[in-house]
Amino acid sequence: MADVEPVFFYGQKTADLGPKDWLALAQKIRQLVEKYDGFVIVHDLDNLLYTASALSFLLSDLAKPVVFTGSLKPQAKDSGIKSNIINSCQLVGHGLAEVCLLFGNKILRANQASRNFSSSLNLFQAPESGLLGQIDFSIRLFNRHRKSVAAQAKKFIAGLDDNILIISAGPLMDCADLKNVLKNKSAAAIKIGPDPMSSVAWDFFASLSKNLPVIIFDDHKISEPREGGFIYVDNMTFEAMLVKLMFVLKQTNGLTEVQELMSREINGEIIL
Repeated sequence: MADVEPVFFYGQKTADLGPKDWLALAQKIRQLVEKYDGFVIVHDLDNLLYTASALSFLLSDLAKPVVFTGSLKPQAKDSGIKSNIINSCQLVGHGLAEVCLLFGNKILRANQASRNFSSSLNLFQAPESGLLGQIDFSIRLFNRHRKSVAAQAKKFIAGLDDNILIISAGPLMDCADLKNVLKNKSAAAIKIGPDPMSSVAWDFFASLSKNLPVIIFDDHKISEPREGGFIYVDNMTFEAMLVKLMFVLKQTNGLTEVQELMSREINGEIIL
């Protein structure tokens, strides 16, 4: 049995959580890290993937488990939250040095997880490299995907720069308006959709990428690589990419360094 001590952190809607709250939560965990074997965070579904992914970077050197869980059906009488919390508390004792999600019977690496709208039991899914374990009659961890309990040697600055313009790519973008908006931004993150960007837009962003990190997020790999200083990302979830970019921008503002850190795995976020 686990000795459990509740700590109240945030009482507002989780849809209102943002980078300042993620930082405060990470700092709270660091303050308590010597007192507990691990941490279970009960979180609504709204913004959960952003919060969990952010903590995976902010606590990348932590050698203790941080488990996110919550209700399977928030409005239902039998929401599943009781069993999720019990299983999460039991998971803490298994030496899993990960920020992870436990909903239903799957244990997932937080920064590889995505919503699963086709299941009422497992609300989240992950590729094989993000599947850490499963709950049948007991907790079963898959060692092939586990990280060592030993903390990582690399130390990072615990911070997030959210001064990023997020752009959904499309044929009707007004580059003149974007130029003014981007003047004081730290980076631009462009999400490629089914509709292609015009050649004018590609040329605009290529020119911009000489002085500003420009991320091309294309997880469906539908766009051909273009010339320019673009940083292509197609091996992470959108949530992981965005909070990783915030984290990386706090480490450096050099274009080469940003590109190097975005392409390098920091804490298990790269989907194999």
